[in-house]
Amino acid sequence: MDTKWKNSLKLFLVLLLITIGFTGVMSGLSRGNEYIGRDFFESEQFKSEHNRYLEQLNIFELGITPKNTKEKITVTEEEIEEYRFRFGELPEQIGSIKTQYEGQITEAEAAKNKELIETYKAERDKKINDIMANFQSDKVVKEKISKDKERAVDAYFQQMTKNRKEFLEADKAYTYYLEDMDTGEVYTNLNLDSEDEVSQYINKKDMLYLRSIPDGEDRTYYSQFSDFEDTDIDLENLIESFAERDLEGQVGISKNAPESSLIMKEYKDFNYKQKVIYGYLLASVLFLLIGVFIIRKSGVWKNIEISKFIPAFYSKIPADVLAVISLVTIFLLGNHITNGLQLFSHSPMYYFVVSVIKQIFWTALFLVLTLIQGSWFITTLKNKENLQEAWKGSLIYQAKDLFLVRRTGVQMLILLGITFATGIGISVVFMENEAVIVFIPLFLFVTVPAVIYLLIQIGKFNRIVRYTDELVNGQYASDLPAKGNSTLSKLARNINSLKTGVKTSQQEQAKSERLKTELITNVSHDLRTPLTSIITYTELLKNPNLSEEERTGYLQIIDRKSKRLKVLIDDLFEASKMASGSIELVKDRADIVQLLQQSLAERDEAIKQSSLQFRVSMPDKCVAFVDGQKLWRVFDNLIGNILNYSLENTRVYISVTAERDRVVITFKNVTKYELGDNTDEMFERFKRGDTSRHTEGSGLGLAIAKSIVDLHGGTLDIDVDGDLFKAVVMLDLN
Repeated sequence: MDTKWKNSLKLFLVLLLITIGFTGVMSGLSRGNEYIGRDFFESEQFKSEHNRYLEQLNIFELGITPKNTKEKITVTEEEIEEYRFRFGELPEQIGSIKTQYEGQITEAEAAKNKELIETYKAERDKKINDIMANFQSDKVVKEKISKDKERAVDAYFQQMTKNRKEFLEADKAYTYYLEDMDTGEVYTNLNLDSEDEVSQYINKKDMLYLRSIPDGEDRTYYSQFSDFEDTDIDLENLIESFAERDLEGQVGISKNAPESSLIMKEYKDFNYKQKVIYGYLLASVLFLLIGVFIIRKSGVWKNIEISKFIPAFYSKIPADVLAVISLVTIFLLGNHITNGLQLFSHSPMYYFVVSVIKQIFWTALFLVLTLIQGSWFITTLKNKENLQEAWKGSLIYQAKDLFLVRRTGVQMLILLGITFATGIGISVVFMENEAVIVFIPLFLFVTVPAVIYLLIQIGKFNRIVRYTDELVNGQYASDLPAKGNSTLSKLARNINSLKTGVKTSQQEQAKSERLKTELITNVSHDLRTPLTSIITYTELLKNPNLSEEERTGYLQIIDRKSKRLKVLIDDLFEASKMASGSIELVKDRADIVQLLQQSLAERDEAIKQSSLQFRVSMPDKCVAFVDGQKLWRVFDNLIGNILNYSLENTRVYISVTAERDRVVITFKNVTKYELGDNTDEMFERFKRGDTSRHTEGSGLGLAIAKSIVDLHGGTLDIDVDGDLFKAVVMLDLN
């Protein structure tokens, strides 16, 4: 017993030493590069502030002004061309402006607001004239670019003026003496008498930081230009930078700089933290070496079986859940190992020490958990039977059965979700007591009602199961109650529909078989008739004794019948494509009235030869977003049906009306054949009003027309009242 206690104590000590050592070393490697072997004046923080100071010095003290900057503004030919063609060629830009105002002017015209119409047109014409001026004169473009550059310069200097207080604060720590070699002008913040030497004030002995100007380094400082990303003006090529000026001298920070200045505070803080980090890393390496030494010397790791620390309930947790937990643990371990110095560079020492203690605690905890979980996985993977058992017990494996109807999977998921959310809520309440104000109402008004609802749904499910058992046994009881919109209510309605729809399904199946038989018969008849004629007259043409007149007549019949056969086959292929949805629409704005007039015009000769009287009623214009070519085919098919199947010497009525957001096209005629009451079958392929099939129609016209209208998202309805046949096409205007 005493030996086990000593081994446990040694193990605890080893884990603590390794955790402290490893954490410190990894933290140093990840964050220590900011301090280890670095000088404050080499840090990115100082370089950024130093560059900003030089930029501000250039603006505030070295004579760079908006006036002399604007005097240097130039506009190149490339800039003129880029400005002129920025939005495309002249016709493209004018077209774009017209398009912008077209909708507004149309709305104003619809509202008959003349004043608004004139305003829009004036704005449009002004913009068009302005664009045209850009293409007519380089001078106009040059003036616009110059004004843009001047505004950018003003904005830049206004922004820099706001930062003058920041410059004056930094200037307290800096000492500079610069001479412009072009003008001989001297710039300095030293109070020098005529006999004073600059070297008395600026020298390596008395300066913490000193840099000669120029020193051969690239020094173009434009940190402020990031504030002007929304402009296309290149300020870097416009405003003379510190590095571009022919300056000689020195800029530095004196050892006697005020300790209250920001840079001196940062300098001392950097040096202090640097010493602490060196001590922290040295102690971490020492702890790590001691821990390794104890492990090798005492063999404590071999005497401890980590598998004994694995809780018994681990075997009941699904393997994939444990895998996720292990990944989270490893991630948290790595995060705490590398995060020791995360807050150090921005926090006082007290908070740094506290963060290190917290880091060691959490790192040790996650290290132990990682070791335990890793040991469990190694033990499991060694045994093939254990591995298979773990896989079968995983959630991924069991998920395939989760949504089977025999179990209330959905309800269980809801219950688990509520339980999980409630558990999180309880945890939040423990961590933040004030959260109880939110948690209690949510528990009473969300969790409790959800559980009650779940119990009710389970009762519904049980009734549905019993009802389906009765249906299987042939007991057709009354319908299930199906109130509400829950999943089970929808299931009950579906079962009711299935029960009542069995007979309908059987009838539809019989009808489908009948239509299939008729389709085969009709296709065979319609294709065989012209094909038979072609074969017959081809055989006749083989007779060498035929006269030229007879031969010509036979060829004309063959030509007519072959064209008829081609039309039938083409229509059949097109109907099949429509049914399969393999045809894509090419939509554009088209005038419905014009398409209908075109269809009538192409049938004009047939209309005149018939005894029918057409009465057409339509507005002047009706624009919709459609495939004009396909919609013309719809109109042509419907007019063709009218010519083929209308009773002689009757009137045909065609009308187009716009109703809010849709257009209605109506075709009415009196049929010469009895159609019966089942209008749905009129849309079947090879169905004709002429059941004797003596007319030239293919029987595919209405089927093709309906498919095209369906692709447009519209409707094609047929109504038969005695011998009055009416086809109504409805399409959306937009």
